[in-house]
Amino acid sequence: MCRSVLCALLGLSLGLVNSFPTEQPEGGKNWVVIVAGSNGWYNYRHQADACHAYQIVHKNGIPDEQIVVMMYDDLAQNEENPTPGVLINRPNGTDVYKGVPKDYTGSDVTPENFLAVLKGDSSKVKVYATTAANPHESSYACYYDEKRDTYLGDWYSVNWMEDSDVEDPTKETLLKQFKIVKSHTNTSHVQQYGNKTIAHMKIIAFQGNPKAINQLPPMTLQPITDPDLTPSPDVPLAILKRKMMASNDITIVRGLLMEINTHLKYEYALRNLYALVNVCERGYPAERIQLSMDSVCHFNK
Repeated sequence: MCRSVLCALLGLSLGLVNSFPTEQPEGGKNWVVIVAGSNGWYNYRHQADACHAYQIVHKNGIPDEQIVVMMYDDLAQNEENPTPGVLINRPNGTDVYKGVPKDYTGSDVTPENFLAVLKGDSSKVKVYATTAANPHESSYACYYDEKRDTYLGDWYSVNWMEDSDVEDPTKETLLKQFKIVKSHTNTSHVQQYGNKTIAHMKIIAFQGNPKAINQLPPMTLQPITDPDLTPSPDVPLAILKRKMMASNDITIVRGLLMEINTHLKYEYALRNLYALVNVCERGYPAERIQLSMDSVCHFNK
């Protein structure tokens, strides 16, 4: 029995991983692994992306027993959710949470469990993957929602899923989708890796079951004129600033200002430590690093 595997990783800048580039044989199965690697209300968009991905493959005929979903599942009943039990992935969008399987949630969403799900004979796996950005840049959040005080999606993830929503998966290839998504995702450099011959296969080979697909009329999505694009590392600060600007309560504003100051002092510093870590890992001597830092530090001038 042959199989194809679609793995959608949300919140990790990695979008589609497609394995086993063979046409589906008689008796073969498509398996889908959907992972949102974050939690918390600030990261709403990642689990909303994951739920949207589930709705696509479910609509395209993949049965739930062949779909594995890993997400923290702390949003639907979150006290900050103004619509309990409902998650959306675009402004005024439909509920993407309904019906989503709960295979791994909470503390069970771990790298170990993810690898256990994928475990197999790696020598037989051929992979085609696309990502939101190159290794040196950030992906972008999109669709800020003032009612929910958070971003509803990630720009790259939303672009490939909304393309899957409106296109015929039996006709569109992965390569065509990649080119469309790359042209729409103009805030970062969308990449493709691995066995690119897979990209010439039809989307349905990985995002659905051609024998069980529901023949529904194409979905029509209203264009969003301002997607509110924000670099992912800046999302917490952007949300705090928006909440502060929207409030008339001086007590709330003061509390938000304290949160902003804390974020600026600590989280931004930690985020930028990666540059120092990189040069240390490459073996540069401490004296050379110090000299380089002194040469560009304006406080020493």
